[in-house]
Amino acid sequence: MTEQWDPEVNKWKKYAKCSICRRAFVVNNYPDRKVRVNQDKIGGKIVCPWCKDRDGKFIVQLMLACEKWTLMMAPHIEEHPDCKCTVCQVSRIMKAHDELPVRR
Repeated sequence: MTEQWDPEVNKWKKYAKCSICRRAFVVNNYPDRKVRVNQDKIGGKIVCPWCKDRDGKFIVQLMLACEKWTLMMAPHIEEHPDCKCTVCQVSRIMKAHDELPVRR
């Protein structure tokens, strides 16, 4: 049992970053040690089991809607880099969230 908690023994662990909470979680904790993230994806985004049980699908849907909205308004954002409209604010918030570091 102590083998599971020894960092020197468990160098094989692979981590993925949750798109919502940015926490890293183990994605290959199976007997064959293969990475399986398809079951942790919602709308193409990786979501940890904790966030999935707490309205993860709804939050990912909002994120995808914001990304599509930002892509539709890309010419406006390029023309007005200091704009204070809702589209520009949403695009800056989404960009800042994606650039934040992984939480451990």
